[in-house]
Amino acid sequence: MKSIVLAVALTLSGFVVGQKPEPVRFNSFDEFLVYKNFTDSLRDNFKEKNHIDSVFILLNQYRVKQGVKPVELDINLNNVANLQATYCAKNNIVTHRNNDTLNTLYQRGAQFDEYYIRAEVATMNHINALFLTKRSISSAPMYNLQYCTAHAFIMKQPEYTRCGISLVQSKTDTNKFYTIIVFAIK
Repeated sequence: MKSIVLAVALTLSGFVVGQKPEPVRFNSFDEFLVYKNFTDSLRDNFKEKNHIDSVFILLNQYRVKQGVKPVELDINLNNVANLQATYCAKNNIVTHRNNDTLNTLYQRGAQFDEYYIRAEVATMNHINALFLTKRSISSAPMYNLQYCTAHAFIMKQPEYTRCGISLVQSKTDTNKFYTIIVFAIK
């Protein structure tokens, strides 16, 4: 009985809109420790830049599956995405607005001489939900974005030729990480 209660509590604590957690049952305390060590390791060793390429590959796989051409990853656009991902992580909120100094996506792009940015998608994931939902740091954001109608629509627009990606872990809640992808037409 204790293992069922523990599994339900962990499942609920890791739930993110868009993710459909399956009930996980730990048959022993040792199994729970494997889960705990896994999530602790991911949380303590989170390296944002290690996951950009994997998210990029998954994004282009999604685009090709939707019948549109892949986009190119642009380091300059990564910097634009990083401004917003950092803002979201700092404030523990998923938003397209940035109330620090660069309020809009276009203002953030202009800071890096990027004037062809047209869209941005944003999501937040919990590290402790990855094990429970059988996802990775790279696949969890793409899963959320694909199953959000507005974000899915943006990601499959054929006129987008470049993108920038950033993943940032919150410093105040290290269980959360924020993913931003920006898209440009030229």
